[in-house]
Amino acid sequence: MTCNHAEEISALRALATELMEHLTRIRADAVAFTLPNTDGVHFERWQRQYLSILYRRIGHPVPHDTALDALYSLECGRDVPSIRTIHVEVCRIRKKLKGTPYRIDNYHGVGYALVQRAQVAA
Repeated sequence: MTCNHAEEISALRALATELMEHLTRIRADAVAFTLPNTDGVHFERWQRQYLSILYRRIGHPVPHDTALDALYSLECGRDVPSIRTIHVEVCRIRKKLKGTPYRIDNYHGVGYALVQRAQVAA
């Protein structure tokens, strides 16, 4: 029984590592990405890139470091901003998401998650 748990743990660690590597490689194409059902809302390039990362993991938190790595890993010579930059941009994005089917939830000390708002039954 211990052997099975060790194999399961090993498989989960491998999967988690693969997911993190995949998220780190993601560099959103700001021109192509449009958050569904947000017609008429203008997002700046960085905001679209960040939203595309959150959208790929909709409903699940994306760690701050993972998001920063994904956003800046391929931009040579560019300084990686602080986590405070994400906080400021999320505040701006939240204002723009009002009236859309999305919101951004904060997972204190972890990161942010894009969440689809519950549909209100008529």
